[in-house]
Amino acid sequence: MSVIMKLVYTISILFLILTGLEIATGNCSTTKSLPNSLGLKQVYTNNNAYLLALPIEGTSLDSGAFTSIRFEPYNTPSLYDESVLFCGNVANFFRNENGTPMHGVVVVVYNRIGHRTFRGLACHDMINVFTMEKQ
Repeated sequence: MSVIMKLVYTISILFLILTGLEIATGNCSTTKSLPNSLGLKQVYTNNNAYLLALPIEGTSLDSGAFTSIRFEPYNTPSLYDESVLFCGNVANFFRNENGTPMHGVVVVVYNRIGHRTFRGLACHDMINVFTMEKQ
């Protein structure tokens, strides 16, 4: 084999080895993650939970740091109830604009993801409460 062929063969092998190392270490990645054009967080799931229910009982826990509210969900047997633990004192959400307590069925919107815990139970952040008008 001639000297030129040995040189071409050696350079080719060296190029393949260096290219493989660059790809393996990520220095030759084909694309990089680009943020969206608005620079906002892209969310693909709904983090809100919605509850159409009649509030039955509310209990303030740990000096107002948490609130447990018992609901009777709409169109369920009266023996069935559902309790939700909220972070903070959420009593103001259940008052009308003039300060009187809400009556009847309400729609409760809260964050599905629990951010803090009270004795091992996750509490949810309240977003808002809406009254249901009679139809």
